Amino acid sequence: MIKQTRFKVILFGLVLGLVEGVLRSFLPAFPVIEVLGFQTAIVGGYFAAKTANNIKRLNAEEDK
Repeated sequence: MIKQTRFKVILFGLVLGLVEGVLRSFLPAFPVIEVLGFQTAIVGGYFAAKTANNIKRLNAEEDK
């Protein structure tokens, strides 16, 4: 069973970005650039860790 967690994270990020865009239209002082930069760093770290973990797991399965 494929969980597709990366796809779900991307969808959640897109929805969150849309909410932040709407929030920006009502609150002009809302720091969209800083928030999106922070979210991008978190998602990038998650993807890197998930990919490294999957590569380790696949290598371990090949060694068996």
